[in-house]
Amino acid sequence: MEEVLSLKRTLSYISHEMLNILTVMMYSAKTIENDNEEIKKNEHWNYLTKDMKYMTDVLKDLAIYNHSKEPVKRKCHI
Repeated sequence: MEEVLSLKRTLSYISHEMLNILTVMMYSAKTIENDNEEIKKNEHWNYLTKDMKYMTDVLKDLAIYNHSKEPVKRKCHI
């Protein structure tokens, strides 16, 4: 049981730190978009911002799972 709690704490720490980094990255991306409307037309920029959003959603799901007492069922795209 202690191993499971230790794993949950580790997962919680990692997901929290990664979410912090992604939040800063997404803020920076939004600032760049506000300064340069043309960037929104760039295909690679759109992939980048969508991928950051996806990573944020995955980490939030991990946090929800990690803090739940029972398994959380949700549709997943792999």
